[in-house]
Amino acid sequence: MMNGNRKLDSVINSSHNVNNHFKNSTMNLNMLHQFDSTGTELSFDLDYAHYNSANNQLFGNKSYNASGEVLGTERIRGDLPRTIDIFSAKTDYSFSLKNNYKLNAGLKSSFIKTDNQANYFNGAVESEKPDYNKTNAFLYRENINAFYIEGYREFGKLGVKVGLRLEQTNSKGHQLGNIQRPDSSFVRNYFNAFPSFFLSFKPDSTNRNQFFLNYGRRINRPAYDQLNPFMMVVQKYNQEVGNPFLSPELTNNIQLTHVFKDKLTTNVYYSYMSNTSSPVINTINDVYIKRPQNVGSVSITGLMLSYNQDISKWWNADFTLNPERVHLKSAFSGINVDTVVIMQSFNWYNRFTLSKTWSAELAFDWGGRSYANQVTTSGIAALRAGIKKQLFSGNGSIGINGSDLLYSAMRKGSIHNVAGSSAIFKNRQDTRTIILSFNYRISKNAKNNKRLRDRNGAWEEQNRIKGL
Repeated sequence: MMNGNRKLDSVINSSHNVNNHFKNSTMNLNMLHQFDSTGTELSFDLDYAHYNSANNQLFGNKSYNASGEVLGTERIRGDLPRTIDIFSAKTDYSFSLKNNYKLNAGLKSSFIKTDNQANYFNGAVESEKPDYNKTNAFLYRENINAFYIEGYREFGKLGVKVGLRLEQTNSKGHQLGNIQRPDSSFVRNYFNAFPSFFLSFKPDSTNRNQFFLNYGRRINRPAYDQLNPFMMVVQKYNQEVGNPFLSPELTNNIQLTHVFKDKLTTNVYYSYMSNTSSPVINTINDVYIKRPQNVGSVSITGLMLSYNQDISKWWNADFTLNPERVHLKSAFSGINVDTVVIMQSFNWYNRFTLSKTWSAELAFDWGGRSYANQVTTSGIAALRAGIKKQLFSGNGSIGINGSDLLYSAMRKGSIHNVAGSSAIFKNRQDTRTIILSFNYRISKNAKNNKRLRDRNGAWEEQNRIKGL
């Protein structure tokens, strides 16, 4: 640390050890009944998922003055267990009517229960004491009930689909107190409607040109850990805390797509997101504290170009370019942000057919500079590859895949719009992975059963689980 004259004042040496244990299990029951050959069918899905984690932390801090003399030591131990239970039941009914009408309808109910604890202790091993300023317990319950209906009809070369989804959300949270902090609780109930519209036009029978217009409104609910009000100690001057009052984001999307010869796909789109959430950083006693908040709105205008080409009989490649214009309007901590930034990304994916039984892939991903309300990051690039061998007359396969092969996925940038402070960062995590896989299909009807195996009525709820 520097003093006001930018001369060395003190040095802090910090160590941070984290030991995580995860035990996750999921169960799914699905049934499908087809009434006739016209596509009339009734399906039912019942899902249960249980997530359990044990997060053990140990922090050590030792401070020195400018001469190297020890000023003090600090030891913090954290024990943060967490459990999440998800129950989901859904049913869908599809049937065809006269004049090329198709109708789908369904119901879904989900129940989520989370139990979060944070136990912190200060001092040496033989004399550690509870830190009640950080110790906490939080219980969260959520129930979502939904109904949807959608209809589709073809008018010659024109196809039209119209849908509506209605959702009712009920949630409550209970933050347990301790000898220094009182209990607190909240209850939230809200209702949302999500219309959708899809239009397709195929002017010629060879599908040389295809046009699609799509509009939809959707909701993005916070991850469960974002609702947890606990303070998570990352290091001495970096802490994170959740926000149980965080509201969902609502997005309206419209997209126009043109497909030429099934090779060149052009997407022009506009997206407006209201009630956007963003991690807001504030400083308290020289400590960066990050807390998610609803800060404003984001509008995105973008163009995505995708091209598929056979380079040779054994080499096929996909190229994707995606520039975007992003307009952020936010208000937080007395700061107003109204800015426009241009973001870009590029992907090059290659498939190689080496023989009848050997295949390989090679991909390059690049993302340009990104800008948020308080964080700007530089571009990032990564290379991944894999090779696979078919076995047992195509019933099995063995393969190996690697990601970030050049160890280039390094994140760095700057922190701004923080009152009285600014910072730069450089995070180099080892994102290199090597995965060896083996697959074997036992059942002759495995391909036909894939539709049932892939059903998961609780995927939306499971996607809100981060870090498990």
